[in-house]
Amino acid sequence: MSREDFAELHIHGWANGDASAIMRALADDYVFDNPRVGNITKPQFEAYFQEFRKMVEAHRTGSASDKFMTFEDLVTADDGSTRTGWVWWRIPGTPLQGAGLTKTTDAGVVLHRSAFYAAPQW
Repeated sequence: MSREDFAELHIHGWANGDASAIMRALADDYVFDNPRVGNITKPQFEAYFQEFRKMVEAHRTGSASDKFMTFEDLVTADDGSTRTGWVWWRIPGTPLQGAGLTKTTDAGVVLHRSAFYAAPQW
């Protein structure tokens, strides 16, 4: 797959709440830098995602959407070896929202940084 393919698979996995799609997009040296729980590596990601989904459901106050996560203001740049993407994300029916930054190479998504604008404690 190309950098663009990996990046699209990654964002669609988050949009649909599909951990297996996200996993297919990740490079072996992937790190998810999450300020609430620390750095999560590829082998740790599925367990993290299960806990994250539980936290989302515990804090859902509105009706769920057909999408687990929605995105706005996607900005991308590719320097020929790394695709950088920035996006504003929201989880429908919850106060959860923030910004995400990804770095994707020909091996897959190598870095995902998340910042929370509004998030309940977990």
